[in-house]
Amino acid sequence: MSGHMATLVVFTDALDQIENDPAFGKKVVDAIKQVKEMGVTSFSPVGSGSAAFAAAVHDSNHEIVIRVGKNTAEVVPCAPSQLPSLH
Repeated sequence: MSGHMATLVVFTDALDQIENDPAFGKKVVDAIKQVKEMGVTSFSPVGSGSAAFAAAVHDSNHEIVIRVGKNTAEVVPCAPSQLPSLH
């Protein structure tokens, strides 16, 4: 498969806000577009606080490791030989 993949982190305590936000899908698309350079961006639904963020966008033919926790995420640099098989 070719193309790109995006990793999205959703805070589950914000699910009610997400469910009631008709613009949430557009916010997801905008966040993914902003993170194309492997940065971290956040976006919020209607209301205060961040409900989710796009953590990484990468070529779907490559594997990356993303560490998630403490309300953030980061791409972990590692050699392809260090990655476990996805199959």
